[in-house]
Amino acid sequence: MQCSPLTITVGASDIYGIPAYFTNYGKQLDVLAPGDAVPLIHLNNILGYAAGTSFSSPLIAGITAMHCSIYPLVSFEERVRIIKNSGSGTDEKYVTDLFGSGIVDALKLFKLDELETPAFSLSDEKIIGEVSLEIFAEDGADIYYTTDYTYPS
Repeated sequence: MQCSPLTITVGASDIYGIPAYFTNYGKQLDVLAPGDAVPLIHLNNILGYAAGTSFSSPLIAGITAMHCSIYPLVSFEERVRIIKNSGSGTDEKYVTDLFGSGIVDALKLFKLDELETPAFSLSDEKIIGEVSLEIFAEDGADIYYTTDYTYPS
């Protein structure tokens, strides 16, 4: 079966990071996402667990939506390629033509492991006196600054 190049085909990994025994597999598979023993809350607020690729696919959909939000200027085609290539890899013997590029690694995808800890933090304490603040952002980023705890509209 030939899939569209603009789709991301998803398989399930188990709690050990290897392909789940029930997952899809084959050359058409792009990535894996957790799909076995996935924690969920039942209607009566009772913690439960479920399994299936039907739990893996929404994780990738959510990661894709986050990527759209953080990187809005990336073309759809490029976004699909980036996500397909962001697999962290599972055990070497499983990363083959059968299981795509492995489990999507959100740290790598969003470059979260490269973020620096802020040099300062804000608290509820008032600052009295003169304060100088320089804020820098990457191209295309917006900076909002208020002194009255409101979010600018």
